Amino acid sequence: MISIAVLVLFAIIASGCVEPQQKQDIAPQNNTENQGKDLRSNASAVNECTSKGFTLETETLCLIGKASSLKDPSICEGISLPSSQSDCYTSVAKSTASVQICDKINITSWKSTCYIAVAKSKSDAGICGRLTTFQGDVDYSGSCYSEMAKITKDYRICNKISSDNKKPCLIELAKLTGDITPCKEIVVEPEKTDVSKDLCYKEAAIASNDEEICSQMSEDSYGQKNEFKAQCLMKIAYEKNDEKICEKIAINSYRASCIVSLKN
Repeated sequence: MISIAVLVLFAIIASGCVEPQQKQDIAPQNNTENQGKDLRSNASAVNECTSKGFTLETETLCLIGKASSLKDPSICEGISLPSSQSDCYTSVAKSTASVQICDKINITSWKSTCYIAVAKSKSDAGICGRLTTFQGDVDYSGSCYSEMAKITKDYRICNKISSDNKKPCLIELAKLTGDITPCKEIVVEPEKTDVSKDLCYKEAAIASNDEEICSQMSEDSYGQKNEFKAQCLMKIAYEKNDEKICEKIAINSYRASCIVSLKN
């Protein structure tokens, strides 16, 4: 009797040990089946685009849409036109937030567009650092950083851009936010004719409708009365319908024009 009980107990334990193994053996089969279904589904989707007698342009757009919706960059390989294939990879990279897909693109300018699209979708300025800083006269990483600065409204991202190329980025941030902090980051070399700092103050003042910001601009600019300051005050005077602001304009012609425009 004891031996029979032991045998029964052993059989129960053995069956418990075997069952998980059986489940483990089944799982890979299910994964393989799912992969097969995905491949058949994707092949069917491609066939929908290529077997309908579409024009090349329409067929290409159909394939790009399928690749994006199925998140399958392999569909892009069936597109012959390089620019359209690039658009396809970019669309899939954006939908999957995968910058690695961008690396399938060979043309630097198109690859840059792809990186920027993914950086935007992930709100990740770090992706811009993967781009070539310059190719010829084009600063690809700078363009990416500039786009990300505008999206996040973070002027500090502009400082990742090299040399003078950061100034347009900082000016754009001042325009978007009405904040003069980006303007303070602009360094103007005295020996060069550079109005970027005054332009930045002007954009911030107009965006915030604050004439006090105009007053922070220099009165003279390279030996002449500062027209940016006059334009700044004039614009805000119009917005506020305030003739008193016109009186602050140092250039006679601008001041007179401002006052006449606001006379009832």
